[in-house]
Amino acid sequence: MIPIMNIYVSNLSSIIQNKDLKDMFSVYGDVSSAEVVKDIISGESRGFGYIRMDDNAAGQRAIEALNQFEIDTLAVSVQESR
Repeated sequence: MIPIMNIYVSNLSSIIQNKDLKDMFSVYGDVSSAEVVKDIISGESRGFGYIRMDDNAAGQRAIEALNQFEIDTLAVSVQESR
C-alpha cells in the first residue's frame, strides 16, 4: 500500500476554489481530495486549505515545487499537514 500524504496550504487568495487547488496539485500526482476552508457564516475563504494525495512521493514533489509559489500575487506556504 502506498502511503497517503496530507498537505496544508496557507496564504491562499480568496478567489481560489477547491477545483483550482486540485488542479494545481494534480500536476504532481493523484489528488484524492482538495478543500479550501471556508467561514461557516459568510462562506468566504479563510485563506488556507488541505490536499490529500494518494502517493507520498508525489506529495513531497508538490510541496517542494509549490511552496512559496506566487498565486494571484500571494506566495503560498505548502507543507505536510501535522
